[in-house]
Amino acid sequence: MRLLPMKPSVVNIPPPPYVPDLPPSDGAADIQPFPDEVTRYMVDRDSCDHFRGEEAYDPERLAYLQDNIAALCTGTDARLALLRHRYAHVPAVISALSGYDDRIEGNASQ
Repeated sequence: MRLLPMKPSVVNIPPPPYVPDLPPSDGAADIQPFPDEVTRYMVDRDSCDHFRGEEAYDPERLAYLQDNIAALCTGTDARLALLRHRYAHVPAVISALSGYDDRIEGNASQ
């Protein structure tokens, strides 16, 4: 009986080395991540906006959406104003926050 060579398993194949598509720019080393409170806000607000955009097609779904909107959206107007004030001197943060509506509370379904 002749044994055939085993095909390599996906588990046994190492990933290819990472090769960037483009060389890094001169300012690449200067990139700093957003402050934690800004990142946390963006995650919370994006989650809030997700539920605000969902359709309430039955009473159970409406209750589910209202619970999530209350948990995720409450306080976001004040937090956004605070972050915009606190980081007014950081253009990257202001740019990242510019896509968020100033006031959504009390109008969470739009």
